[in-house]
Amino acid sequence: MPRMNLPRDDAPRSFHPIRAALLLAIISLVTGCAPKLHEQTTFDPAADFKDLKTYSMKPNTQEIIKIRMLNGQPMAKTIEQCIAQELDARGLKQVPPGQAQLIVRWLGNIRYTQGSTQVGPTPLDLQKDFANDDYPYDKGAGGWSSQPYLVTNGALVIDMVDPKLKRSVWRGTIEGVINENRADPERVKRLNQALAKLFAKFPPK
Repeated sequence: MPRMNLPRDDAPRSFHPIRAALLLAIISLVTGCAPKLHEQTTFDPAADFKDLKTYSMKPNTQEIIKIRMLNGQPMAKTIEQCIAQELDARGLKQVPPGQAQLIVRWLGNIRYTQGSTQVGPTPLDLQKDFANDDYPYDKGAGGWSSQPYLVTNGALVIDMVDPKLKRSVWRGTIEGVINENRADPERVKRLNQALAKLFAKFPPK
């Protein structure tokens, strides 16, 4: 996956992704919090999932996914492998499209939003700030400030389509904050955790 273009070292201090990443890491260590995953599933109550045992995967051709790499291969292939792993673990078998009882299709989205958090107090240079007997807080030094940072949000929507009915009989969506700067094994692990959470109640009772 392409890395974001980081600003030069002389970029304005109001926004610096590297400092923001360090700040978020510190907050995570202090609070013990990890980004939450939000999942939702819906299904057709008339569908008999006990009889649906085979599936085929419809390739994803989205440009936003196509340009990215994950785990040494196109991101779409890694996501498909992770989805297949979950379905196989639940007793479904992948077969050619013409033989499948379910067609699995999925869409992904990645969007960027800006967040902010309160940081401070700013360390003071006592020798400099008191050089002229000025009180440093009069100059705005040492106070709390708002530190902006970039948030990467990822989402997956997975549909299971009955080719005979020509409509989806199950849909799952999952979204959460992702870290594009983590090593690939960590990102794949989080993807697997997300999909395991999404498919935890599949097939529906």
